Amino acid sequence: GRGDDRFRVGLVHTSLDGTLASATAAFDAPYQDSMGVHTPNSSDLKTMWPLALAADAAGLQIVVGAVGDQANRTALDLAEHLLEREGPRDRRFRVAHAQHLHPPDIARFATQRTLASLLPFSALHDGRWIDQQLGPQRGRTSFAVRGLLDAGAQVSFGSGRLHQGSPIDGIYAAVTRRTLDGLHPQGWLPEQRVTVEEALRAYTTGAAYAGFDETRVGALRVGHLADFVMVDRDLLTVAPTDIPTVRVVLTVVGGEIVLDRLRRTGL
Repeated sequence: GRGDDRFRVGLVHTSLDGTLASATAAFDAPYQDSMGVHTPNSSDLKTMWPLALAADAAGLQIVVGAVGDQANRTALDLAEHLLEREGPRDRRFRVAHAQHLHPPDIARFATQRTLASLLPFSALHDGRWIDQQLGPQRGRTSFAVRGLLDAGAQVSFGSGRLHQGSPIDGIYAAVTRRTLDGLHPQGWLPEQRVTVEEALRAYTTGAAYAGFDETRVGALRVGHLADFVMVDRDLLTVAPTDIPTVRVVLTVVGGEIVLDRLRRTGL
């Protein structure tokens, strides 16, 4: 069947473009760095359409990876066409990454009820070279977390495959936006920073909703699975720059203790 509490089949994932670092993300305008002029095209809607129809007919959730502004618009168009063709239902169509957006497309996430699944730590990586590759004006709506939340979009955070992609690292990234090169101590595009509570919600209730799991996980409630961690300091009061030093001391999954540093240290 579709699985159980630990492993579940529930979505189909595809990507429309590549990454900014490799100059394979799809943008409307060319890159402008020393690597030359590239404007990769995102996958065509016609190519994605049969996949989207088949997945939707099977009751599967659709997740489309999109990095560049052109790719993100294509993903939003795909969600819009699917709604017009197949009618409304609780699809929770998701766009993964949603890194670089045209300002009008930020509002479309809210009006179309399309979910934005972001990897906040990526901003600390890519923020080092976005101005060089895209120019400062085009970069202003890159990793636009604050803009998406203020527009009323449903936002979730994840960790991806980055070596420093833990949720604690991601909270630090979303709250400070201090790039890894140390050149933005006040945050790269600080107007896009979020609060610790907003970041926590994106990693918990936001992620649960994105996976159709809001009735089972994502919050400490009666009837939910006992999935939680304990940390050694209060993330809501610790200095934002100290968030990466916060350590997980207890992890519980489904009521089972799977990590216990408290016992090891005698606390």
